[in-house]
Amino acid sequence: MNKPDLKKILIMPAAGIGDFLMAAPAIKALRENYKTAYIAVLAHHSRGAAQIGKCLPFIDEVIDFPLKKYSWGRVICFFLSSFWPMFFGLRKEKFDACFILNSNPIRTIITKLLGVKTFEAKKQGHPTQMALNLLSSLGIKTDNMDFGLVAPDIDISKYIPVDAPKPWIGLHPFSAMRWRNWENYADFINTLPDNATVIILGKDSEHKTPTGKKNVIDLVNKLSITELVAVISKLNLLVSVDSGPMHIGFAVQIPTVGIFNTVSPENRMPLTSKVSHLAIWDNKFGEEETIVKERTTKERRPGLVDTERLAAAVKECMQKNSISFFK
Repeated sequence: MNKPDLKKILIMPAAGIGDFLMAAPAIKALRENYKTAYIAVLAHHSRGAAQIGKCLPFIDEVIDFPLKKYSWGRVICFFLSSFWPMFFGLRKEKFDACFILNSNPIRTIITKLLGVKTFEAKKQGHPTQMALNLLSSLGIKTDNMDFGLVAPDIDISKYIPVDAPKPWIGLHPFSAMRWRNWENYADFINTLPDNATVIILGKDSEHKTPTGKKNVIDLVNKLSITELVAVISKLNLLVSVDSGPMHIGFAVQIPTVGIFNTVSPENRMPLTSKVSHLAIWDNKFGEEETIVKERTTKERRPGLVDTERLAAAVKECMQKNSISFFK
């Protein structure tokens, strides 16, 4: 099939930073095939999409999708207010085509009202592979499946002293989806040797700095998204729950141990990588769609990770990547 002639392209990934990054290989493939086209992504500025977009040089613009939460009340208010300025701004651009990489009724309504030619990825399987399969069906090919994320040139010494003992091990125990949180991460910190610097990352309103261990740097609630990318890019290893920062670790080629409890790592780990990553998965709490449907997200916070199992996975990941663990 001959690829379509496109000069202005709109892309709609799913909502989160991780979703945006899993779409990046497909967006980069579009840029490789349409070198002079205007490529825009419709994504949530409130979730850091604009800052991630600055680290993806093949994207011209990240247009704000100003729906902050997917609840009936918020959606109704969205359609009565901020939807229309967003819609008229999109219509003014006169896009040739829209690629929906994660379908939902709101994105479908937008494309129908715009009257734009729309291509939609299937929802079953790895999001990156589904997006690439969609492009392949249109004659848009690529052999390069890396993320193309460029870490910003930011001096992080105000957060991590340059002489802090190595290895630098980043921990990201939090998620906006509270049931994914890693509640007992302080137990894991105590398994690490004293010659490692532990850097705690993320955002959490209930966070308290763990005590009893030296060489712990607490950056929770202190970093912008671009600063977070810069910090993660300097780590020797990242240990993270299934969340945006985990995908940042994958994207900047930092060895990463991902912790999963409701979504299979098969559909979240990167398709290719220059470094070795590992995943640990315990889905005894049920599938994520069931948890959401049952509305148990506030009460149900099951993130007790087997510390011994995680420590073994971390050590294995470091050995596979030739990272010295002990003095």
